[in-house]
Amino acid sequence: MNASSDRPRPQTYGRGALPQEATRVVEVRMDDGLRFNPATVTARRGEIVTFRVINTGKVMHEFTMGGQDAQDLHEAQMAEMTMTGQSGDPTMSGMDMTGMDHTKMPSTPEHKKYMSLLAKRIATLDRTAAANLSVHVPPGQSRDLTWAFTGEKAPVYGCHVPQHWAGGMRGTVVLNPT
Repeated sequence: MNASSDRPRPQTYGRGALPQEATRVVEVRMDDGLRFNPATVTARRGEIVTFRVINTGKVMHEFTMGGQDAQDLHEAQMAEMTMTGQSGDPTMSGMDMTGMDHTKMPSTPEHKKYMSLLAKRIATLDRTAAANLSVHVPPGQSRDLTWAFTGEKAPVYGCHVPQHWAGGMRGTVVLNPT
């Protein structure tokens, strides 16, 4: 069990919420060009919004809402899963891992050092990351994610399917006072 899973994560950027609490729905489309539309969403501090996330592409995408620290943590966790071939997340089934033969991962000192550094980065981020929430969206489907903008800072959103975050698949939230 992760050290931080014993306690609630700080809600610096807000928190997940129940759909029935939402006061509006914002539609966000994502595509294989590694972009969100819209790339910027405006919300009021204290508002609860359901994001209807629609995957118009042909590959799996993800929508993760949270602060930069949570995004960095999730990106590192996804990198670790990619490098080990292990996903403890059943919603990741259907991800195209074509060409990822995990039995052929290098067993070099450099690879071992990389994996050790990645594990240390995950442990460090896991101690500080604020609350976040994710949904995985298969091609041609949609999922809802409800977020309460109760934190003092504006979160960001992104996709952490391998290479998507690095490719620029992220968006921002402009948080207006209540």
